[in-house]
Amino acid sequence: MPKHRAVAPVLDLACLAAFVAVGGRRHDDLNEGFGWFLEVLWPIVLGWAVIALLSGLYRRTGTGMWAALFLTLFGGIVITQVIRYTVQDRPWIGIFTAVAIGFIGLTTFGWRAIAVLARRARPAAT
Repeated sequence: MPKHRAVAPVLDLACLAAFVAVGGRRHDDLNEGFGWFLEVLWPIVLGWAVIALLSGLYRRTGTGMWAALFLTLFGGIVITQVIRYTVQDRPWIGIFTAVAIGFIGLTTFGWRAIAVLARRARPAAT
């Protein structure tokens, strides 16, 4: 796996963790400790990982990568919501869903867009 592809799952995990941390700070839940953080994070990471593997997100490039990312975002949120509803007794669909799609979408698409622009701006090696 090329070095830049090995970084992608780590940056995505950072985006997912940032979502939970920002949400926890917004709701004052971070005071409940690291257990709370993990309780919110694991369904998101599991949903993301399952769809990322099925869609081949970390093997694709170009247009295929963007399509796999879109599928991973929405499919991952569906799995997350099923877990939250069935295992954690949380609401099936709510504001959490919309905020998760918005934040995770902006950050995961965003870092990739910045990387693509940075690569294009770099002069070609001769």
